[in-house]
Amino acid sequence: MGGVRPYVLPARTGLGERALRGRLGEARALAERDPGRGLPPTAALSGELAGLLWGRGRAREAVSALREALAAARALAAGDPLQFHADLFAACCDLRGLVGPGAEGLCREALRAERSLAGPGEPTRDLASALDDLSPLMEALELYGEAEGLCREAVSAWRPLAARDPEGCLPSLALACESLAYSLSDDGRFGEAEGLCREAVSAWRALADGGRRGALPWLLSSCRGLAHVLGEVGSLAEAVSAHREAVSVARSLAALDPEGYLPSLATERWHLALTLDEAGRPGEAEPLLREALSALRALAARDPGTWPDLARACGSLADLLTELGRPGEAEAPLREALSTRRALAALDPNARLDLAYTCGSLADLLTELGRPGEAEAPLREQVDIESSVLGECPNGPRERFVALLRGQLGTLLERLGRPGEAEPLLREALGSYRSFTGVEREMSAGMAAPVLVSLGRLLAARGRPGEAGPLLREALSMYASLAAYEGGVDEEYTPAERARWRSAIRRGEREAREALARLGGEA
Repeated sequence: MGGVRPYVLPARTGLGERALRGRLGEARALAERDPGRGLPPTAALSGELAGLLWGRGRAREAVSALREALAAARALAAGDPLQFHADLFAACCDLRGLVGPGAEGLCREALRAERSLAGPGEPTRDLASALDDLSPLMEALELYGEAEGLCREAVSAWRPLAARDPEGCLPSLALACESLAYSLSDDGRFGEAEGLCREAVSAWRALADGGRRGALPWLLSSCRGLAHVLGEVGSLAEAVSAHREAVSVARSLAALDPEGYLPSLATERWHLALTLDEAGRPGEAEPLLREALSALRALAARDPGTWPDLARACGSLADLLTELGRPGEAEAPLREALSTRRALAALDPNARLDLAYTCGSLADLLTELGRPGEAEAPLREQVDIESSVLGECPNGPRERFVALLRGQLGTLLERLGRPGEAEPLLREALGSYRSFTGVEREMSAGMAAPVLVSLGRLLAARGRPGEAGPLLREALSMYASLAAYEGGVDEEYTPAERARWRSAIRRGEREAREALARLGGEA
């Protein structure tokens, strides 16, 4: 079945449905008399009809037409693999997007079609592209091991192709490396992802240095991905370097397209600042964070889409200032974050939980600054928001969490000398904590320990040492466990959050010991 092909899939005639069906009928009749001449137009016209039907919302008819195109492509490929396997691959790929259970088989058939054209150790661009296309489908089908294998094969295929044709194939190699690195990162295998991220950055850098148009945005994204992976494997100094390169690239892009990339430049400065802080260099982080915040304020004035970044950057600066021993300066950016979160929540109800978290952060800061009376309002707002969200999805674990949150309000009220208001909140919180088991109980211990101390002090003040003593001793035991767990917190929280964690443990332990000492022999 050699010779010149009369059609090349996916040829398009531009005909309407009726005319297209008429032409397809003629092609079918020709295929019965002369397959060599009739099958190519049958495949092409069936594929075109499928596209037209799909565009009109007639999915079932579209699938039927694509199956006819696939059958014709299979017959052609069986007679002349070199000439028609690419069409078989295209037909498989077209159909696999429309069918569910049959997608896996079509995926494998398409890959076999491409492999048959590549010699041993001689991958073709079509095969490499097929591997790129088919690995996400395998992942969507939850065949993760095969998806990873295809990703790895794609990287191996693109490497020699990129060595021979950097201009044409190096971008594809970089993208294949990133795809595999992201999959490995999602699986927590950052050590394996690191080398692939470095390879991708190197490829995009070479393309950008060579003047390749469009390489800089990819280099920016790739540097960001490398920095994240380096941070996860604990190479913070190298992560800082990767972030610095990202800032440099973002600066170049912003010079060419201020509207498109000034937000990216601000975000990259912010990420660099956070990494410097994580690396134990908070003094270097502060000026970068202030630069980023200044830029984000200017952007937020005309683009509400940057408000979430502005709120997060304000919170980061507040955390950093607290970490640097300047909590008094942290109040202003935290209040700015709160104001921005309120504006966001007014536009999007899904932003309410972020608003609640910021309210809680302000309450904690005001308490730390010795102004517990001012902390009551933001803490009540946090409780109200959490309770409101809970009302939309009751009877879940969040209900017990909100009870613990009300316990924090009870603790504050006990400190303010309002035991009558505090006691019911504290008892509700304690009951909630005791209902938890396993991991939930461990995770809620940090909120429950202050409740035990406050309730113990309240009962002691009412002359009930027999009830107060066990609660205070339980709190001490809990604080000892929390202190021992502190090492496990390092990977989950920022340095400022870890500092607050340590401070809260020390303060709570001290208060429990003092309350027990006052009980003396009564406990």
